[in-house]
Amino acid sequence: MNIQRNGNGRRGFTVIELLVVIAIIVLLAAILFPVFSAARRSARKTVCLSNLRQLGLAVSLYANDFDGLLPFGANDSSKAAVQRGTTVYGAPLDERIAATDTISHLLYGYTHSREVFHCPDDFFPDTLKDPEATSLDQESWYSIYGSSYVYDEPHALFGQSLSGYPRPSENILWSDVGSFHDGRSVKPGLTSVLYADLHAKFIPWTQRTAEMDAYPY
Repeated sequence: MNIQRNGNGRRGFTVIELLVVIAIIVLLAAILFPVFSAARRSARKTVCLSNLRQLGLAVSLYANDFDGLLPFGANDSSKAAVQRGTTVYGAPLDERIAATDTISHLLYGYTHSREVFHCPDDFFPDTLKDPEATSLDQESWYSIYGSSYVYDEPHALFGQSLSGYPRPSENILWSDVGSFHDGRSVKPGLTSVLYADLHAKFIPWTQRTAEMDAYPY
């Protein structure tokens, strides 16, 4: 019998036993890693929908304070584009974007947080190397413009009220800037949206485009 003992006379591990233990650890890691990965993705998506609901509540509180009107503010990315001379919508909306405050600054008194504008899945897919990387590891809309979300600024800047949407359960009030969630290798993927009746969910980017086109400004 080939028994290995250490200096204290106790039985030690054989090479075969060590290999078996390592193999078991590798197998468990292979089984559990996808589970943990899915849990992290699910948690990030939950945070994103929560952010949109909070932004919807902020818009609703603002409307209560200002005769039902939508907040007269511009998306942070639109404001930056107009300031550098890029056409976003053309006249007269671009002039109103240039003249008004950003929606993130306008709603800060209702959200009391900048982080509510940050989607945990916000990063540019073209620069993605690690599928589990967060926006802290990649360039993101939030890091550049201060918001991962876009607001229905065209209707807001034309003076629409929150109750003025013809189909509140189908008209989008807020959404992700991009298709951040899942399907990153197949563009476009999922995007989170908040409708004018303040319910939030994930939909394909193509559906988002169709629903926005169905209610043009």
